[in-house]
Amino acid sequence: MDGGTLSTMLNKEISIELDTTDLIIIIDRNGWIKFCSTVLKSIFGYQSDNFPYTNFYEWLHPMNADAFRELIKDTELKMNSIETNCKSKHHNGNWLPLNIKVTPLKTESGEVNDFVLFVHNQSTDSIFEEQLKNSLKELIDIKHALDESSIIAITDPRGKIIYVNDKFCEISQYTRDELIGKDHRVINSGFHNKDFFKQLYRTIGTGNVWKGEIQNKAKDGSFYWVHTTIVPFLNDKGKPYQYVSIRTDITDRKKAEEMVMRSKELAIIGELSAGIAHEIRNPLTMLKGYTEFLKDETKEQENLEYFDILLEEIDRIDFIVGEFMALAKPKAAEFMKKNVNTIVKQITLFLKSEAKYNNVSISIEEFPQPLFIQCDENRLKQVFLNIMKNGMESMPKGGHLYISIKKENNQAVVTIRDEGVGIPPEQLKKLSEPFFSTKKKGNGLGLMVSYKIIDEHQGTVQVESEVDNGTTFIISLPEIN
Repeated sequence: MDGGTLSTMLNKEISIELDTTDLIIIIDRNGWIKFCSTVLKSIFGYQSDNFPYTNFYEWLHPMNADAFRELIKDTELKMNSIETNCKSKHHNGNWLPLNIKVTPLKTESGEVNDFVLFVHNQSTDSIFEEQLKNSLKELIDIKHALDESSIIAITDPRGKIIYVNDKFCEISQYTRDELIGKDHRVINSGFHNKDFFKQLYRTIGTGNVWKGEIQNKAKDGSFYWVHTTIVPFLNDKGKPYQYVSIRTDITDRKKAEEMVMRSKELAIIGELSAGIAHEIRNPLTMLKGYTEFLKDETKEQENLEYFDILLEEIDRIDFIVGEFMALAKPKAAEFMKKNVNTIVKQITLFLKSEAKYNNVSISIEEFPQPLFIQCDENRLKQVFLNIMKNGMESMPKGGHLYISIKKENNQAVVTIRDEGVGIPPEQLKKLSEPFFSTKKKGNGLGLMVSYKIIDEHQGTVQVESEVDNGTTFIISLPEIN
């Protein structure tokens, strides 16, 4: 109800302009609330959409109810304004003392059906009202400061969202209408286990503040990290009646921490690999040589098959040692300026026959201009080849491999997306670990080598995946002019 509409409802003898910033309530003779100003609701701790009272007597202190009913009758009988002192319930459960001036509201026929309640304190020249307005202004200022710096959400005791600010909508990519009334499972990433959330709910449910880091999932399926503080608001019985969550986006920090950790792991594995590879390769060469010699000296067909198996397994060991060597290989002394469009296109052409044989189609969206990076071309080709082949193998019944090359924030970004079986969240977290593989016969070193090569190129690798919905690798490399 705006000021003009409200003014027309008032007795002509009351010459005052009102709007939703006035501290007023309009009720009928039975106490049913027809209007309550937004400011008054806010002062009592409510928002317009969660104001619980429809009858003023439910809001009024029980000890004041009978006296207030008699006052309403007197006001109607005398057709004059009457003041009274009473208490109404704040959202936190406390009773707030008020001074109320009750004025009858006449219709054009002279009947009185409604009453206007002016909430103020006449005895102190409206100091009470000013204090309330000043308190509200402070609350508005605090809210503005929080909205500018933090991701804010408020939930009711059942965990249903009753408020989100613009930053919450921005990072989650959901609108307010999509969030209000839902619980936070709408942004659950699946990263944290049930015990994590049990501990969280146990903490805030007992009235304690919870702090921690949570990974959430945006509407488009991307993940983001937030540092979260959840503050329970308690009533006079010490029970939470709502929860305020204050979050800050720490996604970039988590990515940086992950890169540092991965670099340390790569360095350790590289040193270990160098020692293992050198110790294994020499006796392995001798084993292969003597096995071939014995095979040439053997005439029995059955034994020849055994030697073939031995040689096949020796070659497999040699391949693994080769990957160890690649992992241990120091950074190239001199990189060269290359067009990433050309490198990626050459790999797709190389895989064209294999893709056709496996019923996989490959599409590539090149950047319209040359996009130069400083790189070891052969080692970078090894990365793209490994990831593309993994994508093809994840589609045993065929499918499509999508490749795009873009420029974002002075980075050459190569995205490789398949339509394969996808990777479960618990495996996705281990993808860059040594010896971990999603393939039955994989040794887990291929991706480890790829991560190390990209790390040596001062680049990053991001992986997004969903079971039965494919996997996407996003490789970012510094662009040069």
